Parts: sequence; C-alpha cells; structure tokens
Amino acid sequence: MTETGAELLADILDSYGFKRVFGNPGTTELPMIDAFSESDIDFTLGMHEDIAVGMASGYAMKKQDMNNSNPVSFVNLHTTPGLLHGSGNIYNAKRNNAPVIITTGSQSNTHEDRNPSLSGSRKSSIQDQVKWAREVSSADELPSVFRKAYRRSVSPPSGPVYLDIPMNVQNQLTDQEPVQVGEIQTSEHPSNVDSFQSLVSDDDEVVIFVGDAVRIEGNSSVEEVVRLSEYLDADVYGEILMSRTCFDFSHPNWKGGLKHKSSPQTVCDEADVVIEIGCISNTPLVEMDFAPYKCDSCVITQSLDSASKNGHADLTYVGSIEHICQQINDVMTLRHPQDSESNTTDIDGSLSVPVSYESFNNSLTTCLNDSSNLFEEGVTVGSDLRPSINSNFNFYSTKGGGLGYGMPGSVGVQLAEQDYRQESNYTISLIGDGSLQYYPQTLYSANQYIESSLTFLVPNNNGYEILKDDERKDETYLNFDGNLNVTGIADNYGVASEVFESGSLVDDINKHVSQEEPTLLEVPVIKE
Repeated sequence: MTETGAELLADILDSYGFKRVFGNPGTTELPMIDAFSESDIDFTLGMHEDIAVGMASGYAMKKQDMNNSNPVSFVNLHTTPGLLHGSGNIYNAKRNNAPVIITTGSQSNTHEDRNPSLSGSRKSSIQDQVKWAREVSSADELPSVFRKAYRRSVSPPSGPVYLDIPMNVQNQLTDQEPVQVGEIQTSEHPSNVDSFQSLVSDDDEVVIFVGDAVRIEGNSSVEEVVRLSEYLDADVYGEILMSRTCFDFSHPNWKGGLKHKSSPQTVCDEADVVIEIGCISNTPLVEMDFAPYKCDSCVITQSLDSASKNGHADLTYVGSIEHICQQINDVMTLRHPQDSESNTTDIDGSLSVPVSYESFNNSLTTCLNDSSNLFEEGVTVGSDLRPSINSNFNFYSTKGGGLGYGMPGSVGVQLAEQDYRQESNYTISLIGDGSLQYYPQTLYSANQYIESSLTFLVPNNNGYEILKDDERKDETYLNFDGNLNVTGIADNYGVASEVFESGSLVDDINKHVSQEEPTLLEVPVIKE
C-alpha cells in the first residue's frame, strides 16, 4: 500500500499500541496532524509546548509503573521555537527517566537551506537533553528509525529521544510498513554474592539509599530491595529528589526521603556500610561538603552511567536490580527480627488557616493509599513532605528541579489511568502557588481531557518561599508579592475550585478526590 510518510507514522504508532499522542503543533506538523485525525489515536493538546512535554512525560512515567507493554509516550512540537519552548520539561523528562519520543515537523530540506522563519539547528540545540537525536531524511526510513528511537527510549536508563521529520518527508509517498520493536530484556548479570557477604558483617550498621530506578524496573524490584533491607536490618532513605515509589513507604525500615538541600552524609555518619540501590540523583541541590562515604560502600545500579559517579564504591553491581538483589537475598539469613509495627502519623482533627506545613502534609498523606497517585511540585512544602512520607501510594515528582513539570505531569498520569484502567484511580497534583504560575493553562488540558478524579491541591504561602531559604541580604529585592487569585484562575479554565477555611482538611481533600472531574483546592499555609 502506498501512503505518505505522515500516514505511515500514524500506522507505526497504531501498530505499537499508542492510544494517545500529545502536542502543540503548527503549520509544519499539519500533515502529521491530518494523518492522526484519520486514525484511532487521540490527540491531547497542550497550550504550551512545555505543557505537552510534561503531560507526555507523566503519561510515560505512569505507564512504566503499570508495567505497560508500551511504556513510551509520543509528543509532537512545532519545529524550532516549539522544541526550544519544550526544552525545560525535556530536561525534566530526562532526569525522571521518562521514555518519551519527541518529534517536530520542520520546513522541507530545500526550503530550510534558505533560512526561512522557524528554521534553525534543532538537533544540535537539544541533543544534550535526550538520549538520541536524528533527522529523518526519507519516508522509507521511518519504520527503522522509529524502531531505533523506541528501543533507545526504553533501554535502561530510559529517557527521551528526538526525531525531526521535515515536511517533504511527511508528504513523501512510500510503500514501507511498520517494523515491530521486538523483545527488550533487562540484563541479568551474574552477581558475585560472596563479595557482598564479605563486605557486610553480622554486626554492621547498614544504611540503604534507594532511587527511582528501583521502581522504574518494576514492583518485583521494589519487593527484593525491601527484602534485602529486612535481611540487613537497615535504615532506608529515599535519594535526594526521589520521584517514584521506590520502597514500601509503610515499612518500619523506611525513614523518609532526603530533602533537596541535605547531604546523604547526615544520615550515615554512624553507618558501617552504605548501599546505594538504583540511585540517580543522590546529590544535594546546593554545593556542600560531599566527601565520599567514610565507611564501606556498595552500589547496585542498572547502568554504568549511574555507577559510583560521586565517589569510590568498594563494590559495584551493574545489571537488573531485581536479579542482583534476589541473588544476594537467596544466600542471606535474617539478621534481626522485624518490628511488625508500620509507620503511623497523628492527624490534627479541626484546622484553621493558615495551616502549618506539618499539618498540611499529615492530612495529605492520610488521604493517600496503594492505588492513589501524588504528583508533587510543592518545593518548600514538598521538601518537608518527603522525610515524613509513611504510607504507600504512587509517588511522582520533579526530579530535575525545573518548575512547570508537576501540573502537566499530573494530567499525564491521570490520562494514563483513564486509558489503561477500567476504573481509574485518583491523582492529586500538589502544586505550590509559585509553581502554579508557570503553566496555569494546564488547567485547559485538564478540563478538556480529564474525565476522572484529578485534584490540584495548592498550598498557598503567598511568598515563593524557595527564594527566602538562603538568608538573602535583601529579601525585598526579589520578593514575590502574593495575593494570587488561585480560584479565579481555575474558574477561568472551567475547573471547579474552593479555598479551605477551617475544619477537617482530610475531609475536604477526600471530597475533592471523590469527584469524577478535575477540581482545585487552595489551602493557605504557613511555615512554623
């Protein structure tokens, strides 16, 4: 069958099982948009390219956690300016190991040489923020190039890739057909467990740092890491800026996630052995004393990219985290009986505004369970949330640190719930009043495409407090003046909203998550 390159791309997406694509297209992408419109693929519009990338990233992260057979998402941006507009969340997608295929249309090759509007060096401008970048030179090579892009995106460590598809390629006729991706297996490197047993003695105090790669690999990897922590009777901490549910948060060994301005050294000074498992970003946001661990150390990682990158490791395992931990566990004996009590939190009953960060976070975690999703971009409030997490839920966050990821990411997470579950779970988007102002137009996409429970929970401290954390000489010079009409913004996009005033915050949050539509709840908060 002869068809255009754009029509072939739609066929490829359909054959790979893509139900939805994201984008903010323009004239150079119209052949692709027309082809998508003739297929069964849903198009999700973001009112800014960075929103489209953020939604696609959240969608991919959720599909990874569902162990979906196709964990990749697809986003289409508008040539050079659109790619650059989306670069902030392309960076975040890379840091979050989100497998996203990013595409742009562009002027035809011959016309691009004439330097028209919208032209530019797209590949060179983005290649540092993706795993692989390529311009498609003909419609005939689309099947093989897309297959390569897909495989590179999902291969550990997973992440975004980029394809530029000029208009002449989109319109070119071809008789090629989709090429299936084929099976991709995680390496099962044999582990020398004798070395591990030599490193850790029976009376050693052990600290384990767990990272996002544990969860990205799958639930069974989390289970093996929990099992290892039990054998070692180890205290377990989440890596700095963890953005996945990389451990059993209700387990007594779980001690919380590290704050973004803390050093791992602060929790392991008394340790005899430190083990990093699947860590990607266990480095403080700001420069501080970060010498190699003063004790013996072991790294278990999916790839050499992450192996002992911040200092010496006495022992390093590279490969499948699940299989490495399983081999170690199979020869270990339980060192100490486990405390059967799980972590619990005392909840304040009736609250008045402004609500303290602690009371806010305690109320929020009470509303979360094994099937709920939390996408956190609260920055100052969220920094206090990580160390206090003590219940199980599906956790997502902005690992790259760039703001403007949380709101669109949460829309992507909930769209994956809608697309791949008969009864979708609910998602809470924890978004600070400062972060909210990056991409409030995300509410447009939420209102247009979400038909299930998505709650935007806005702790409002009227201050953009992150700029006040470092004892600046003059806080008034770059001071955010609050009094933002948060509910007014939501109303303008057709999203039902209200402000918490007093009573049970738990009840109010639960009321919102029970709605089968996007809603917004603003909570005035204060740091005490």
